[in-house]
Amino acid sequence: MNYCLICGLPLGQKKKCPRCEERKQSNGECSYCAKIYNSTPKSPRRKYKHCPMCGEKLNKGKFKDWRVG
Repeated sequence: MNYCLICGLPLGQKKKCPRCEERKQSNGECSYCAKIYNSTPKSPRRKYKHCPMCGEKLNKGKFKDWRVG
């Protein structure tokens, strides 16, 4: 069984958290989606295809490009 990484509740059959689903923003993303998009390239979060909190499919084009200037 899978659990929400934020609140710890068991995920439903659609792999979405019943509690955190209410926290989604108007663009369909949750706060954890934003953390995944802003993670560094070596972060294990970059391997997710779907957000483990809300179940939203992640758009690889939205990942922040971290470049050392």
